Amino acid sequence: MWNLINPGVGIWNATDAEIRVEAVGGGQAVSVHCGGQQAVRFQAVGDDQFPELGESFVRGDQWHLWFPQGQGSYSLQLVLQPFTDRAGGLVIDTTVSIETTLLDSHPTIDLVATGDGLSAETFPAEAEWSRQSGHSGGPGAACVTSVFGPSLATSVLLGRRDYPFTMDLSDDAEMRLRLFGEFLEKGVIRRARPWIRIDQQTGPLDDDLIAQLWAQLQDSPLPLAS
Repeated sequence: MWNLINPGVGIWNATDAEIRVEAVGGGQAVSVHCGGQQAVRFQAVGDDQFPELGESFVRGDQWHLWFPQGQGSYSLQLVLQPFTDRAGGLVIDTTVSIETTLLDSHPTIDLVATGDGLSAETFPAEAEWSRQSGHSGGPGAACVTSVFGPSLATSVLLGRRDYPFTMDLSDDAEMRLRLFGEFLEKGVIRRARPWIRIDQQTGPLDDDLIAQLWAQLQDSPLPLAS
């Protein structure tokens, strides 16, 4: 269960690790830490300013965070629900909702993690689905993007709702996935649902486990808004 240190800092204790989320927004945006190291962060893009945290509450295993638009270009809601997979990795089921009151706006959010190496995988069946659905050749990301550091491996899983519309700006040492690649109309709420897997075992990924997790993400419905 979540233990909130203050409205913008929460700790989740897993079997073998403690996850700390710092979510005050603004210049510090939102970051996820494991074992004292940053595993992944959400950050604003370009001249946009990440909104500051307004409200947060815990409901069951979900931590809900609301970042009002204020003087920025968009508002944001995060829902974080961790669970442990069969290999002991911690997965954060993350729902990101974005909305703007501005006309002619295109707000985006970067999901960033750094390390010493990076891999990306799109399953053969998904490559064929992308081709048949007309998404191949676009700006889309892979189904699974992973970055490996000295003591952490961080993977981001994206289902069909998201990977065709996510821009992959990664390089050999940094994962950078830009969510919300489509134009956002005023007053319309768009949602993305990345699953973030954090593992303190930095060896090769278990391909069967990752494929099983991705299928679980793809088959599960998008959570209802709070």
